[in-house]
Amino acid sequence: RTCIFYKKQFTMIKIVPWHKATVLSRKQLSPTVTKLTLQIQPPNTEDRPTTPFTFLPGQWVDFKPLLTPSPTSPLSSRPVPPKDAIGGYSITSIPSNLPLFELAIQKSRHPVAEWVALHAQPEDLVTVRVGGNFTYSSPSRSSSNLDNVNVMEQSQMKKKNLLFIAGGVGINPLFSMIRQWHEDFSNGKIARDSKAVLLYSGRSTKELLFLQELEQMAGLTPMNFRIMTSVTRQKPSTFKEMRNNSETIPGMKHISIREGRISSTMISSARKWIHQTKSCENVHANDSFTALSEESDDEVHFFDLAFVCGPPGMPEDMLNILLPTSEESELSFVKSENDVYFEKWW
Repeated sequence: RTCIFYKKQFTMIKIVPWHKATVLSRKQLSPTVTKLTLQIQPPNTEDRPTTPFTFLPGQWVDFKPLLTPSPTSPLSSRPVPPKDAIGGYSITSIPSNLPLFELAIQKSRHPVAEWVALHAQPEDLVTVRVGGNFTYSSPSRSSSNLDNVNVMEQSQMKKKNLLFIAGGVGINPLFSMIRQWHEDFSNGKIARDSKAVLLYSGRSTKELLFLQELEQMAGLTPMNFRIMTSVTRQKPSTFKEMRNNSETIPGMKHISIREGRISSTMISSARKWIHQTKSCENVHANDSFTALSEESDDEVHFFDLAFVCGPPGMPEDMLNILLPTSEESELSFVKSENDVYFEKWW
């Protein structure tokens, strides 16, 4: 995994200790994604970690089962991954949830991912260590000691209008960021006129994760947070509520859905919602986005920051839309490449 900023690659050189954690529960989020809830164990004299376990929204953990038996399910009855097998998975919870934290792990042939999906049990022990530079900086952290905050994090502190773009399980680090943004907003730690939009694409609605939680957050802050989803392998004609080629997901007022990939049209609609002045508390998600897409506005607006995470090729495609070539600079959605952060994986 790498974080791209200023079109340069940053790698983590700080030595980070491993911490033991206990599996509390396993839940299926979709046909291909499993949620693990874990609890960090307090250190003992044998572990001797140099620092307590902590993380920033957007970071991931190296994850390694310790292969110790669970009282309710001995190892002899379950396949186990090789001792040297390590997986890397984004944290979907936020720091205030500690010592509990959550992971959403996509099923694959990787031995650790397969173990999580099929064999992990409550009380199993694992060891984790934090990594990654693709982060959202909470004002509650950075305002206390600016000397310990890097330039990239300081640049986020003054930003008010945010765009999150997720493809598939790329939602995982962004979900942690959005949860932190929402907590900061609810606690009055960021400006009341701050706004955030999530554009989220998946193969089908069954593969879209965290919809209930996202709907709840948007319902609590309808003037400040909205979600637009798109599906690439499922036609939305199966849904009944149709409004101008866009429709809300049944039972959800604040999450709209469209067919196809995330496009410049969707991003343009999101930008217009970000910079609108009229109230939209009592309208459906479609009303706020599609109605605005027809409005004319001669003033040029930009997102202060954009965070992008998705499958190979998607981050580059989104960067080309957000920041076109110099010949098309009038179509830009951000002021410069310094305002776009994205994570790539292999």
